[in-house]
Amino acid sequence: MNKAGSIIQQAAACKHGEIGELLRREKLYSNQLSQWRREFAKEGVAGIEKSAPGPASKKTSEQKRIEQRRLQHHYKSEDARPSFESVTIQTAHGLLECKEFTDSRYLLGHVNASL
Repeated sequence: MNKAGSIIQQAAACKHGEIGELLRREKLYSNQLSQWRREFAKEGVAGIEKSAPGPASKKTSEQKRIEQRRLQHHYKSEDARPSFESVTIQTAHGLLECKEFTDSRYLLGHVNASL
């Protein structure tokens, strides 16, 4: 017997007020248990064999795999981009290496001109 059948048996053995605890433990809603009971009463074990606990997935396994790869590619491309801080440091380093900016006469003249 599958999980639905097992839960139906456990629910039948529950005393008053214990079904809520069973449903919380199994992470089910009461309407799921009611549906399984109806299917079991109508078709027997064959009626509940097709039922699986929990909500049905909205995406197929192929769609999930494609989405996962798309996200992995997105994160890899985000990691490959230089951060703002690294670009700023590289720019500052490049300016310091430039002879024009390291010439003290130029820097003093530039500072005096801006005052």
